[in-house]
This record gives sequence, C-alpha cells and structure tokens, in this order.
Amino acid sequence: MKKNIKITTLSLLLFGCTENPENREIILGNEEVNCLQINYGMSDQELIKRISVKDRKPDFTLLKKVHLPANASLCQKQDFIETILYLSSSQRSYTETDPQVSMISRALKGNEEDFLPMAKSNWHSPNSYISDAYISMISDRGMKDFVKKHFSKYPWLIEAITRNGWSKDFKEEIIQFVENKNGHVNYHFATAFSQINDPATEDLILKSFFNSGANRHIFYSRIEKLEWLTLTPSLEKLWQSPDVNKLELAYLAYPLGITGFIPVLDYLANNENGSTYDNPYRSNIDFFNYLTDQNLQPGELKEWLKLNRSSLVFDNESRKFKLKK
Repeated sequence: MKKNIKITTLSLLLFGCTENPENREIILGNEEVNCLQINYGMSDQELIKRISVKDRKPDFTLLKKVHLPANASLCQKQDFIETILYLSSSQRSYTETDPQVSMISRALKGNEEDFLPMAKSNWHSPNSYISDAYISMISDRGMKDFVKKHFSKYPWLIEAITRNGWSKDFKEEIIQFVENKNGHVNYHFATAFSQINDPATEDLILKSFFNSGANRHIFYSRIEKLEWLTLTPSLEKLWQSPDVNKLELAYLAYPLGITGFIPVLDYLANNENGSTYDNPYRSNIDFFNYLTDQNLQPGELKEWLKLNRSSLVFDNESRKFKLKK
C-alpha cells in the first residue's frame, strides 16, 4: 500500500483517502484534509528532517501525537496506519515490542481482512509492525477460521499458529505448504513440527532444516528435542556444505563434537581463541580438551591433533575421543 501523505505547516495531513488502498500515492504540499490531521507543532522542513534521521529506536514524541479517532472509518484507519509506518521509516530495526505494534492492533480490530496485503514478516521493514499486530491479536479460537482462510497466502501467520499451540489443528495445511515450498520455510515451521510431534514428518523436517536458509541454527534448536528425529547426518551434511556460515559452525560445534565428528576438532584447533554457542565449556580450548581428555595449552592444539589424528577413536559412552593403545 502506498502512502498518500501531505505535509503542511505544523501538521501532517493525509489526503485523498479511498476505500481502495492500492490507489494511494505519496504527495507533498498543501491540500485540504480528507481523513486524518495530526499537529506536530513544527514546520514542514523540521518534520521531514526529523523523520529522515536514522535511529535505532522509535520516535516516541512524534508517535504520541498520532491518535485513532473513536469509531474510526476504514479511511481513517488506513491513514493512521500509514502515518505510523511513515514515522517509523528511518528506524534501523522493527521489533514486536515497539509501541507501533499495539497502536496498529487497535486499528485492525473490525477490519482484519483489509490490511493483510500491507503486512510483511521482515524486521527490516516497518510493515512488519502490521504482521506483528495481527499475530498479537490472534489469540482466541474464534479467529482460527480467519487463519485457515489466509495462511497459504500469508505464511507469516505460522507464528500465530505456534503461539496459540494450534499446530496439530493445522497439521494438514502446514505439511502441504512446506511440501509446496520444498522445505524452504523459516524456523517458525520448526516450532510447528515440534508441536505436531509426528515421526511421519521426519523426512520433511530434515529437508526443511537444510533448506531453511538463514538461521538454520535456530531451526535446529527447535527440533533437537524430538527423540525420534535422527539429526546427526543432517548436521554433518550442513557442516560440510559450501554455504555453511560461521554462526552455524559456532552453534553446531557442540552437538556434533559430542557425537564424534572429528572435523569439529579441526575447527576448534583453528579457532582456539574463540568460543562456541550453547556449549557448557567456556572456550574452544576447554571444549577441545574435554573431547580429547587432554590438558593442552594455547598454541598446542594444532600440533597435537596433527600427531594424534590417525590414532583417535570415539567412545560413545564417555562422548570423548580416546587414543588407540
């Protein structure tokens, strides 16, 4: 949806509102007010300059001047939401805890169908406030039909499904969607699979884990406790894939290291000054020493591994590498 924003001295005016959101355009200048008027107490130039400054947090002072009238029309709600997006356009990030989410939630009530096309599940866009607002307000079972109707077109609704524990109720729709996407889905679907908890979905889960793209370590963290799921081969495949990134290596080093995957020792030896995530051992040196049952000091890991690599065998009971006698 495009913004139809007019700026006049001391106020931001939204003009030319129609019931068709797609016909709205950005226009600057002095025009008659049609739907919503907001007085900011500053000149046009001051307002534009203030909005254009990049900041990590919302501009609370400006947002407090934006009010939704009682019994607001659809046109007023459109202008209200578009104003919030406009005032938020220079932020560096957009989170679900920002006040814009609750502000927009108020405008969505009674017009849930009308603003779906504006929503995005991208924290780099202010439009993510709209999807966050939908997710926050979908909390009663009376809205399940709404979610079922729109899920395939707006898959970010998966977060509303998982937050409400509805994944089993949406099992057929979720599986069909993931199959259609060949597993190219985000980590919220990992939460859904975990809630469904069906061994018959194992192959689809593993495909989705590998194809989920960014944040595969988060996808993994949401399925790792499924006892019937065999994850180690997929973790090894990801570790050795050309597109694995440093963050994924840092997260997967521990779960793979304690299964006897020897490339983890190479990783630790080559990064001995660092540390890995979700690991009870503080540093890479500490973790290397745990896995090999040694007490090596900084600078000794590479040489020790070079000398002893061919003699290492993994003991599943102790979850450590031992040297052949």
